Amino acid sequence: MPSDTVAVSGPDLSRTQRLHPASPVFDIISLARQLVPAVIGASVSGIAALVPIGVALLVAGRYLLWWRRTWSFDGSVFRMDSGVLSRREVRIPAARIQQVELVRGLRHRLLGLATIEVETAGGAGRSEIDLEVVRLDVAVALRDALVRARDAARLDRSAPLTGAPTGVPAGPVLPAASPADEVLVRLSTARLALAGVTGPQLFVLLPAAGWLFQVLDDLPERAAGLVREGDLESAGPVAIAGAVVVGVLAWLAVAASASIVANHGFTVCRRGDDLVLARGLFSRRESTVPLRRVQAVRVDQSLLRRAVGLASLRVQSAGQGGGEAEVALRGVVPLLTPDEAVSLVTTMVNGAHDLGPLAPAPAVARRRSLVRRLVPAVVVTGPLLVAVWPWGLVASLVAVALAVGLGIDAYHGLGHRWDDGVLVARQGSLVRRTVVVSAARAQSTRVHSSLFQRRVGLATMAVDVAGGDAPEVVDQTTTVAEELAEHTLAAALTARTAPAGIGHDQAG
Repeated sequence: MPSDTVAVSGPDLSRTQRLHPASPVFDIISLARQLVPAVIGASVSGIAALVPIGVALLVAGRYLLWWRRTWSFDGSVFRMDSGVLSRREVRIPAARIQQVELVRGLRHRLLGLATIEVETAGGAGRSEIDLEVVRLDVAVALRDALVRARDAARLDRSAPLTGAPTGVPAGPVLPAASPADEVLVRLSTARLALAGVTGPQLFVLLPAAGWLFQVLDDLPERAAGLVREGDLESAGPVAIAGAVVVGVLAWLAVAASASIVANHGFTVCRRGDDLVLARGLFSRRESTVPLRRVQAVRVDQSLLRRAVGLASLRVQSAGQGGGEAEVALRGVVPLLTPDEAVSLVTTMVNGAHDLGPLAPAPAVARRRSLVRRLVPAVVVTGPLLVAVWPWGLVASLVAVALAVGLGIDAYHGLGHRWDDGVLVARQGSLVRRTVVVSAARAQSTRVHSSLFQRRVGLATMAVDVAGGDAPEVVDQTTTVAEELAEHTLAAALTARTAPAGIGHDQAG
């Protein structure tokens, strides 16, 4: 048996088997929602008699597809065969597996079922295999077996580099069971509600804002009509104030509820060399982030969250894809205290210690920060000085004052630190972002200066990493930016020539 083979326990995963018999039922239910317009159209067109025939063919086809779809895992290779007229065979060696996720919607939880999603190297962040659906005990056993086999394959590849004594088997010795979960973060319902009213969920009602403003615009006229009729003498100001208060409370309630539903029971656990993020009220998802694939960690603080001393955290992982929504679901912790944020950063970025203090940007960057915000404010509000006098002047003064405040705040938000092969970079005002990246993850470095930066001797240094945006040190002197680029690249080359280690301290 190859050295990367792992013995499986519990349910027999090596035998060829099918998905749960409920799988075609789930498929039919999903398709039925899409076929409702076609059924209505057939009924209106007078061919309703064909609907039962179509339904029967649909059910038969789905069960035939289910019958012809089989899978197995022998401890080293995952196999899946599918298709009726055209057969498709998929073989995935354990070494190619990147992430294994267990997903349980409400209907899965009611029936004791689950879905397994397997992401592989080169899969661009999308699941190459979706097993919907299998029994929960089979799903858990398969997930654990795939993760153990993946880790075994990586250890097996690194064994010759560690100088194992002659005659000692190179293959790793695996534990009989998966390592116990170590809970790193657990968010309460109150914390999730606070995340909703201080985060992106606050904007879920923006499409309804037009309707709300229309109601408020019509309210004085309706109230005046009531006053003329003698039914309500003071309805105008009171009704408007009440409507505003109710609208704001409703807005906050919906934002908090959206956060609670999406992230109910949110936990971050460490399972061996993986982080497991679990969340969801109706649909429960366990997302796995291998520590060895973490490229950078970003800590975000909006103005509201800075005021209450909280932040959110985003993990940038190699191979991420599938769009912003998928990445957000997989690698975002919605709300953390500063201590929790530092703890997670030090867990995910090897060599990281904390998030501060940082070296500030040079004084000349303050003028640049102010100009970048003052010019748009003047351009936008300048025409109002002529078109709407004197209120245009008021609007311009307010815009300029806000631009100055944001510019000064953005300047004070700039900073960086180089600490034993770890780069910390910070920027932003409305949303202040602190990015932590290990130099071992760097693919390349770039130093670039715009025309306006060159005039004042400034430059921006970017670190290219796999799986997303490049962390940047913005508006530093050209000398500092070039030195940071050289240090980062030298540390990356050193990490790549060093013997491969175990866990997340390897270069991605």
